[in-house]
Amino acid sequence: TASDAASYDHFGMSVAISGDGLQAMVGAYFKDTNYLADNGQVYTYTRATVNDTWTEVSKLTASDAAASDLFGISVAISGDGLQAMVGSVYKDTNGLTNNGQVYTYTRATVNDPWTEVSKLTASDAASSDYFGGSVSISGDGLQAIVGAWYKNTNGLTNNGQVYTYTRATVTDAWTEVSKLTASDAAS
Repeated sequence: TASDAASYDHFGMSVAISGDGLQAMVGAYFKDTNYLADNGQVYTYTRATVNDTWTEVSKLTASDAAASDLFGISVAISGDGLQAMVGSVYKDTNGLTNNGQVYTYTRATVNDPWTEVSKLTASDAASSDYFGGSVSISGDGLQAIVGAWYKNTNGLTNNGQVYTYTRATVTDAWTEVSKLTASDAAS
């Protein structure tokens, strides 16, 4: 449970674990922090061996946190535990409402603190897309995929879309490479 647990935090809405089972992230997307309601928070945990108990080591919040962003509704961590992504589906950016944003994090070793390195938004972002509703990152941290639950495409309403990203090294910026929709998509 969270060290600062409160009613209606929704701790555990999203969870991710590293490939070796020693690093974990837990989202609490309704957590109130810094006097902001429902901005959300992500808790990070570690252990030395898989037989040890988990220890909470940090709490992540968005650098541009605002009320009702729902930061932490989705989380992903790379296999080595050094790269991470956090979705914030109600984040407003570029004059849009609830278009969503994904925050990316890195660290040099599992003993280092997480550092926010970038914020991803969809190339074709629109209000109420809920980009970041789901996130996943490859074991090596070079490939990622982000879901936008309510994206309207091909004349359909709320059929959804998935965005794929890549980079050559973990120090490179993410590049959006494709957008996926279901072959039998419907509103």
